Amino acid sequence: MVSKGFAFVGFGIGSREGRDVEPSHRDVEQRYSVIGAEKSPLNSVSRAPCPLLLGSGESIRNGIYRFVTNFGGYASNDSRPLFAHTAGFNTNRWVLGGPLSERWQESGAWVIYRHTLNGTGDTGQGTGEGRIQFETAVMTFVIGYYEGGQLVVEVSIDGKAWKEVGRFAPSGEYVAQVPNELLPADEIWVRFWATGVLQVNAYRMEAKLSENLPDATGETWYFAVKRDTGQGTRGMGLSVEPKALADDALLVLVKNATAKRRQIAISLSTGKNVKSVKVTLQPNSEQIVSVPMPQLVAGEQVVTLTVREGAMVVYDAEANVQKPWIEVGGFGYHLAETDGFGLWWCEATYKVGRTTPRPSSRAPRPVRLESARNEYEPFQLVITPKVPIKQLRLRLEPFVPSTRPSSRVPRPVWDEVAFVDYVPVTIPTDAWGAVGEFPDPLIPIWRRNREQGTGDTEKVIEVQVTNLSANRNQPLWLTVYVPKGTPAGVYRATIQVIEAIDENGKPVPRPSSPVPVELRVFGFTLPDDTPLRTAYGVHIDNDWHRLRTQEQFRQVWDLYMQTCRRYRISPYTPHAYAPIRWEIVGPRTTIDNGVLRLVIDRWQGRIVSVTWDTGQGARKEISPVPRPSPLVPSIGGVLPLLEQFEREGVGWEDKGVEWSGTEVVRDVRIVEQSEKRLMLDITAERLTSQPARRKFAATVRLTVEAGKPYFAVQLLRIVNTDTIRWRINGYFHLLPPDLKPLSAINTDHFGAWLFADPQSQVPSPQIAFGAAGVGFTYSVRISPVTGHPHGDVYRPVGKWLEPNEAWEPADEPVAFVFLWDTGQGTGDTGKWEGEAPAEPLKKFVERLLSGEISSQPESKVQITEQPEPGFRYDFSEFDEAMSRYIDEFRFNGFNLVILPERLGGHERFSPEWTELYKRLMAPVIEHLKQKGWLKFAYCYWVDEPSPQQYEDVKRGMAALKEACPGVRRLLTFCFDKAPVPVFYDFVDLWVPVMSLFDEQRAKERQALGEEVWWYVCTGPKAPYPNNFIDHPAITHRIRYWMMAKWNLDGDLYWSMTYWRGKGWRLRNPYEDGQSETPEGGYWGNGDGRLLYPPVRQPLPENAEPVIAPPIPSLRLALIAEGIEDFCYLKLLRQLRDKARDAGQGARDKGQGKGQGRARLLPSLEKALKQADEALASLDRLIRSQTDYERDPQKLYAERRKIAEAIERLMEVLGEK
Repeated sequence: MVSKGFAFVGFGIGSREGRDVEPSHRDVEQRYSVIGAEKSPLNSVSRAPCPLLLGSGESIRNGIYRFVTNFGGYASNDSRPLFAHTAGFNTNRWVLGGPLSERWQESGAWVIYRHTLNGTGDTGQGTGEGRIQFETAVMTFVIGYYEGGQLVVEVSIDGKAWKEVGRFAPSGEYVAQVPNELLPADEIWVRFWATGVLQVNAYRMEAKLSENLPDATGETWYFAVKRDTGQGTRGMGLSVEPKALADDALLVLVKNATAKRRQIAISLSTGKNVKSVKVTLQPNSEQIVSVPMPQLVAGEQVVTLTVREGAMVVYDAEANVQKPWIEVGGFGYHLAETDGFGLWWCEATYKVGRTTPRPSSRAPRPVRLESARNEYEPFQLVITPKVPIKQLRLRLEPFVPSTRPSSRVPRPVWDEVAFVDYVPVTIPTDAWGAVGEFPDPLIPIWRRNREQGTGDTEKVIEVQVTNLSANRNQPLWLTVYVPKGTPAGVYRATIQVIEAIDENGKPVPRPSSPVPVELRVFGFTLPDDTPLRTAYGVHIDNDWHRLRTQEQFRQVWDLYMQTCRRYRISPYTPHAYAPIRWEIVGPRTTIDNGVLRLVIDRWQGRIVSVTWDTGQGARKEISPVPRPSPLVPSIGGVLPLLEQFEREGVGWEDKGVEWSGTEVVRDVRIVEQSEKRLMLDITAERLTSQPARRKFAATVRLTVEAGKPYFAVQLLRIVNTDTIRWRINGYFHLLPPDLKPLSAINTDHFGAWLFADPQSQVPSPQIAFGAAGVGFTYSVRISPVTGHPHGDVYRPVGKWLEPNEAWEPADEPVAFVFLWDTGQGTGDTGKWEGEAPAEPLKKFVERLLSGEISSQPESKVQITEQPEPGFRYDFSEFDEAMSRYIDEFRFNGFNLVILPERLGGHERFSPEWTELYKRLMAPVIEHLKQKGWLKFAYCYWVDEPSPQQYEDVKRGMAALKEACPGVRRLLTFCFDKAPVPVFYDFVDLWVPVMSLFDEQRAKERQALGEEVWWYVCTGPKAPYPNNFIDHPAITHRIRYWMMAKWNLDGDLYWSMTYWRGKGWRLRNPYEDGQSETPEGGYWGNGDGRLLYPPVRQPLPENAEPVIAPPIPSLRLALIAEGIEDFCYLKLLRQLRDKARDAGQGARDKGQGKGQGRARLLPSLEKALKQADEALASLDRLIRSQTDYERDPQKLYAERRKIAEAIERLMEVLGEK
């Protein structure tokens, strides 16, 4: 085993004699690797990017050491830190206990890892200056298969005295820490074993180092020794040992144990690529020889180490090397080189690693680009410093045509210059991934204002980059935009390095000549209306913005939408902050007492909603803040809510408790009625049932007096209407506000929300809505975590109820629900300026509870009934948003999901629900039709249903077809090949995961007018093309060529802004590429993250709002390139079909009748032949979803053929 290192070598399992191991299955007795029919000694070497040793799975970044097992990789369970084990290993997991490990059980099954950066001697001891120590250490274990017992984890700093730090069970991910009393330490030993039967699928270790070492990534090679004549029984006194890997060489230790001087040649070869070095060995000497590395390719290859003395081969060993593609060069073009830095460029469809080899210093080649009109074309300018560079400035001259235009016409413009940032990958996605840094965030340095168009074509751009590290590539992502109307032809620009300063402030030599840029503009224009439909998830995660007002959210959302527009992506909900506002006004009772208007809506769970709005006097209009519903001006309401307990193991944090409110009003009974007083008994019910949130009915008495700014509520009865026994811990008269409260106030006898009056210019609290009374606990508050309001008026109970049992308390206290403004009921008049409302409000409540509030004169209680439901809509905000995003931005789809759980108390998709739903949706569908937006609408309401859910989903799809004609019913599939026959006539828009796409069924459904898309997410993984950070660049682009090959209609992606992880905690995408599931697993690097936050760290709650767009990724830019390629292919097919029709028409009219027609047919035939040849590129590039061209140069060549075929057809057809 050869690891990257200069000074130290990872020796064997507790031995200085070398580690002879098999990289797939190893135990303490095994000393050889099986190769063919022979057993060969196996040497291993690791990489040393700094004066330390790091093997595969090990890395250092920002002073943090990390080790990650990669059991699915080439080395399997072997690694430099693995010290010894008696546990069994099966495929990709340690086996502790059970039949697979019976032969180890007598001595116990355990695994020991030893982490050190200071060498690997046996004793594990040694201190001294210059040694790297671990200051903190955290271990993570993933338990997969589990039968019983616990995983026991122990740690040591010398391999002798062990300390237990945790016991874990059952399956799941667990974390253990090294105790502070053992730290700092030169090395950390980790031992784990099991008290039962379980399997460990992964082990990770992360530790803070005592020194801030350079960032580095480890690597291990395994050399199988095929021939070694130097130390045998007839040995020649010459020993050879691979010691360590450097970035561009293998370090080999050679010893001459004879008394004569010797000449040897050491070579490294892969195929025909050979690098060698000649060495003179003095008598009885040893030395480290640096053998140059041959050119490696991405993937697996055999590297041979050979030592010859004269014509005799004295040593021969082979290593199967799995080379990460990110470390392999072989692409790019040399531009310039000075003593300070190298300058080179490459096309966009490459990922440039930090250490990717530069192209050879041949004659410089200009930057050459090709683009249609209305297209963005990026490329990469790579700076490779030889010394640290503090500052480097570039000047970008404008594009000029190669021939002088006859008049002022549009010309290409620089669109953006971005700094390519790197993301650490600590857990590879799959076999194509690797630990290390991968390019992804495109941090804008300069960007033109795209909203202002391309008028200033003469502008010179100057940009600056800072703090470039030596010997580490730093790409810049430069993008050119070609406006509509730009004449076809060649345009030229230059890029000049105008300043370079080193870390000491001294000038760094820079190229004297500018970098030439040549752009060929094709003679056709890409459409604004992207022919490939897309549906990508986007949302604002406010921990990275700290927005506080609705206007700020809408402003930032528009910036996100501008980003989507740039990359030709249509989001799920461009109207996210401007929804269609609707309200179903159910059968209702309205009570007007001259001061208040109370509404009892049978289809809402509230027993009453409160509006300071009466027809008996001056009407006080109060409009709520923007929210989906209600549209009726309402200040708040009263909702019966229970704290229920069922049993441990369910509910909130498995404590058996949940909070459940009523959902409909079932009955309203008049107890007493006169002009001065109204008493009603209102029964509200909860209709849905789930653990700890069970069905019940609550009867509340409502008493209203004429002219009073309050009413009384009193609980009369609670009935368990479920089939499960549960306990009432307590009940609430919940006070949900409909206005946005400024603050709240609570005392022993009342609690209230405080609002500003929207009609007043005074931003202080002027209106209060609350409840008062003895016997309740008041907790009216705004959650500091979620910002949600909770208006709790609570009374404890502690009563168990059997099914159908009723609890009818005697003499329950009365709560007085009031609505009050400045001066209300206190004798004061007018508003106050700046005075806190607490004291006047307290006086009001005291008078209320003592019965001293007088009635408004001549008031009376009036009651009206509305027996039929009504429907109300507000499209104003929605229309404004859709006019911008559909009509102006040309988004080609949006998700229309208006699917209330219940309507009129009826379950969703029941026949009664469906009838009401048809009435609800009919005006919405008509409005969309009139606006021309219905054709873009789809309904994506359920995701990846299991086969067990299919029948329920079909019920929903049938209801949608009945109520929403013209809206496509979208369904995603991850279990069956799709389209799925069981859903024929129930789905209009099929979206299987890519690997389950059925080409033949797709053609059949498309022939019926249905659409077929596909999607990728956490899968499929390599060799399928997906959006993972640690996959090659071409995989993000060629998927859209596949969509053109198989005639797909669209592409769906679940999220571009998932910056969360386990338990929905924040997970910084800049600091770790791996996308973590809410359960703590891993989806793959970059999954759900095509955009990055506008700031590098989440913001504290009190931070100023960040009004900024998200940061795009290199992957998103390549997706856009793929979509533009799709546009090329779509346009060529359309022109080919048009040309065929034209040719057939010419033949039908006779070839000989007209010289023009006679000339046209041969030209058409040649152009059609050229088009067919260009479209055959889809077969040349793509054999299957997993067998496709990986060379970007071949993709660019085929793209050029397609563009030239388009130009030729347009010329023949006479189209501009």
